Amino acid sequence: MARSIGASPGSARWLSGLVHVGVGRRRPAAPPGPRLERLFAPLKEELASLPPFLRDTDVSAHFRIYYFNQLKPDDTRLEALAGGGWIKYQSGWLLDTFAMGASFFGSAPLYAPADTDGTLLLKTGQKGYLRPG
Repeated sequence: MARSIGASPGSARWLSGLVHVGVGRRRPAAPPGPRLERLFAPLKEELASLPPFLRDTDVSAHFRIYYFNQLKPDDTRLEALAGGGWIKYQSGWLLDTFAMGASFFGSAPLYAPADTDGTLLLKTGQKGYLRPG
């Protein structure tokens, strides 16, 4: 027995009733954004009227902690716990032809015994460093 897939007059009324079910209801509110976005929302609104070179400015920071511990075959020990990271600035475009950016990198000893130097996380002598990039 073959079945017809077409819509009958009864199903059309049922479908039209379905379409009108949600008409008067409000859509659920969008979930709030991340805290930092909400914190800086007023600043973002103020920047909206500035030229793209300033408005599209991006500043970001990346932090890291790294621990290195190694016993070499010649029984020398390398060990250090260093904290550091970088801060990056990127401007927007000026007249769609010029943009600029800069980075600042660094690493500082958190735990660095003087007799376990050589991990390459820090400068020689287990000292921290700062470098522009």
